[in-house]
Amino acid sequence: MSKNNIKLIYIAAQYRVKAELTKKQAAQITEVPEDLFARAEKKLASIRDKGEIDVYALYKSKFMEFNQQLKNNALVGENDPFTVIIAEGAPMLYELEVKKSSNVKAIAEISVEKNYPVIRSWKEEWLQFYFNNQIQSFNPGSACNHAQLIGAWLKACSGVAIEDLPIAAKPKQPTPDEISQKPYSIIANKARKEVFLIIRDVNHVVENLGVDKVLYLIKETATQLSREFEIGLRLLSNDVRNAILQAQKGPEFLGLNLPLVCLAASPAKPFPRLSRDSKNYPGAGNLNINVSENAMEARIVEFSTDLYKDESFKMDQSWLINEAKQYGLDEKLVTPHLKAILNKISRKQSLESIVIAQGIKSKGAHKPFIKSFYKEAQPELVNKEEKVDLRSTQQRQIVQPGRLIAKVLFTSPAVTGKDVYGNPLPKAKDDSIKVVIGEGVEEKSKRAYYSTCEGVPKVDKNSISVNKMMIHKGDVNLSTGNIIFNGPVQITGNIDTGAIVYAKGDLIIGGSIHNAFVRSGGDIKVHSGITTGEKGLVAAKGNISCEFIENSKIQCGGSILVTKAILNSYLISGGNIKIKNHKDGGIIGGGQISCRKNIITGNLGFKHGIKTEINIGVDWKTELSIKIRSARIEKIKEVQVSDRKELRELMSRNKAQQKTEKNENRKKFYQERLLKARSLLEKMEVHLNNARAGLVFDKSVKIFVHETVFPNLSCFIGGNQVAVPMEVAGVTIIGQRKKGSFVIPIEDGLKMEEEKLKNQEEQDDS
Repeated sequence: MSKNNIKLIYIAAQYRVKAELTKKQAAQITEVPEDLFARAEKKLASIRDKGEIDVYALYKSKFMEFNQQLKNNALVGENDPFTVIIAEGAPMLYELEVKKSSNVKAIAEISVEKNYPVIRSWKEEWLQFYFNNQIQSFNPGSACNHAQLIGAWLKACSGVAIEDLPIAAKPKQPTPDEISQKPYSIIANKARKEVFLIIRDVNHVVENLGVDKVLYLIKETATQLSREFEIGLRLLSNDVRNAILQAQKGPEFLGLNLPLVCLAASPAKPFPRLSRDSKNYPGAGNLNINVSENAMEARIVEFSTDLYKDESFKMDQSWLINEAKQYGLDEKLVTPHLKAILNKISRKQSLESIVIAQGIKSKGAHKPFIKSFYKEAQPELVNKEEKVDLRSTQQRQIVQPGRLIAKVLFTSPAVTGKDVYGNPLPKAKDDSIKVVIGEGVEEKSKRAYYSTCEGVPKVDKNSISVNKMMIHKGDVNLSTGNIIFNGPVQITGNIDTGAIVYAKGDLIIGGSIHNAFVRSGGDIKVHSGITTGEKGLVAAKGNISCEFIENSKIQCGGSILVTKAILNSYLISGGNIKIKNHKDGGIIGGGQISCRKNIITGNLGFKHGIKTEINIGVDWKTELSIKIRSARIEKIKEVQVSDRKELRELMSRNKAQQKTEKNENRKKFYQERLLKARSLLEKMEVHLNNARAGLVFDKSVKIFVHETVFPNLSCFIGGNQVAVPMEVAGVTIIGQRKKGSFVIPIEDGLKMEEEKLKNQEEQDDS
């Protein structure tokens, strides 16, 4: 077979030769391709002759086994390329001692000399090849546990002493049952404080689990091990990922060289990669440092005072830092100890046993307390292009769902420790505090408490809650800010001039309403009176109750219940309007009163004064819509009159003035606006007429006047106008004549109402 049919790949950094071939090519191979191995050997021999390596090996039998598996594998496509190592070499690693072990579970023991510039120049591929080559004299045919060997080397490079450390054999080839039942394992080795990944089925891990999921599980295992031993573990994610990706196109995918064993997490710190025999600064490698097993302390050891006689370098701070970096020590942890070391150097004293780096222990946070956050401003909610209502921004008692209410903070914050390599250590346990979580609060993140509903937060000692009913103590005014709340509200004082209160639920007011804008999605109960003036408004979807109403605008979906009087006010009600003191001087007088049902009062109208307008038995929503549409039409007509006046003034100017650009633009503006207004008015008048046509009247409603009705009254009942020609007392005003009159004795009216209610109850029952 021609040597050109199989691609050879030489990886210089690893001193490895790989062959790449497809299933189609493998089918043509029946015996060892000697020309292929001759090329590989020629390459490695030339590298050996240059002095880069001392020994190499060819893997003919492994190649043939790989070739057989490739051409027999049903999952592989004809032209899918796969690679296999066919030859590799390594230099002599004189700093690594490999000897037979007395431990039955180990195939050898290793010791590593602390020649850091040299051992850090090794590659893990050299190390594995050299170790396996060394053990053949006392354990022929054996291979090492790759992960254990690499873990020991990384620790040695980080300054940990490696002496007679046992290395286990590579796990045996798994059986089909083992592969199917346990395609992979993640092992936390507590003795070595390392995490290993063992893969028995590469295809299963890649296809069914995914590399990212594997790395996540490794991280979870490493975190648990870190907490148990209070050490920092470095995840070797890139190494694991690369090993799996290579195995997908290598012998492991075909079921050879299994299981695949990877070092997944190690306590060793990454060290500077140096070339062999590196001398990148004067005096490199002259300082021997030993790192404790827990990596929390590094000391200078085996120091010879003969170094003071060496004039080839200066033993200064720069040299000490460079030497410490050779061991991977964190410069920030070395610096505090340099003064003491330099003091000894200035006296030419021995540096043995002196500390050159000290780790920092983790400390938990102390003295916890709960801090409120809901009163702080929320600038992210403010649109800079819009005007900001300062009264609204002042009201920070109310929170929306998802708002941060409080956090547990600490007087003394936690300290995350690190070892001498700079690896972060697991966090120490913080002081605990018992937090009682009440209604409307959840702990979204650790020690952070958020509202689950709109309400008023309460932080009292160690308890946190959100009340769905807002209780505002005192008056609502400019200093307190407006109230907008998605629930019931109770105000113990007044609502003062200019204030705005929106409550989605019921609204209870302990005082009065003065020239304010108040809305409620439920009932409004006012302990005293309501005086909105021309600019204010009180609106409720439910009922409204109070002591009196004067000079006010009221919109009510339910009934209006007033103790004493309704004077000179504009009222619309979807229910009844009742004066509680109807037998003790109660009065409705002046203004415009509209309601869907009955009116009950003591006196109706004024003997002398402004007229009282009454309209009952009408659909209040439609009537309100008609009033709003009518008001809008009137405003547009006012603008039309003004625009026509402006246009006439422009047209009356002389020709020179009319031809100016400014004059032409203004004329065009008013002409276009008048055209738009005409079209808009036509549409609005159609909508207004449709609304009027949709009015529903109820002629069965009544006005009960227990004391006096004054004739200064405009009264519509169920769409019919009813005249009261004279002052009368104790009457009921009805919408349909009875015995030739719309005004009957109140006793007859009450009896009619009782019969009406009785008939309604019978209809409901049926």
